[in-house]
Amino acid sequence: MKIIHIKDVELEGTGGIRGGTGHHARRILNSEVLNRDPDALDNFYFGVSYLAKGEFHTPRHRHDFSQYRYMIEGEADYHVGEPQTGGVLNFSPEGAYYGPQKDGAGIMVNCQFGDASGNGFLGRKQVKEGTAALKAKNEGVFKDGLYTRNPGVPGKPVQDSNEAIFEFMRGRPIVYPPTAYLHTILVNSNGIPWMPIDGTPGVSEKDMGTFGLCKYHVARYKLAPDATFVAKGRGIYFVLSGTGSVEDEQYEDHTTTYLEEGEQASFTAGGTTDILFYGLPTLGAIQKASAALRALQEEEKSNLVLEAAE
Repeated sequence: MKIIHIKDVELEGTGGIRGGTGHHARRILNSEVLNRDPDALDNFYFGVSYLAKGEFHTPRHRHDFSQYRYMIEGEADYHVGEPQTGGVLNFSPEGAYYGPQKDGAGIMVNCQFGDASGNGFLGRKQVKEGTAALKAKNEGVFKDGLYTRNPGVPGKPVQDSNEAIFEFMRGRPIVYPPTAYLHTILVNSNGIPWMPIDGTPGVSEKDMGTFGLCKYHVARYKLAPDATFVAKGRGIYFVLSGTGSVEDEQYEDHTTTYLEEGEQASFTAGGTTDILFYGLPTLGAIQKASAALRALQEEEKSNLVLEAAE
């Protein structure tokens, strides 16, 4: 278990491999903070981003990990039909394209995590190291979210910057998994009623969905004053608003509680409390799902061979 108050987390500039002047973020949870293996299949990052117009933009791209983005306030456009506004969850599954992104502004709760593909998640420290190493090689340039190689340098002439860094750090081409979700999914929590949780007086839930082969859950929980909610399972509990206690610590707006598999924590509300929950896949679920995906890919290869032979 890890409990972190946002006032104790430094506000940092991002800059780097994406376009724009660079936004600011509080990087709350990562492998360094949690003393976890950055190469673990269930590695993840969690933080809060503060964006103003012109600070961040990217080309259309995809990743080999999955992402949650919950907009506290403001607006962002991922070119998926509707803009993301306050109270809307953006779930971007691994392998699915989204963007281009530009002109977003507001406060957003972000989480990037290794998922069913078994590719893990290349953490911010590793990305920073890879960016510096590629720049030192002087074989190309980063600009507007792309890495453009100099003429004659082996590799794709123009490549998504994150993709180029991954391949450099891992020493292999990136492999995107097949995905059941073809696009980013937007879920408007404002349109979901609060549903009382049976057997838990004073606690209600907005269920925003269960996703992926690893079956992780996203929700908001509302606690009435003096109500107690027992959180269980691997994931992140982020206080959107409210005061009270979690275990032996006080919580306030934007306090984060992280639980590993098998852990639990009791929240007792002092005032009405709204908690955002990001469920994370367990290592066992990732291993089981990645084996199933590999079997599916082998089956597809066999079918292609049979079709070619006919």
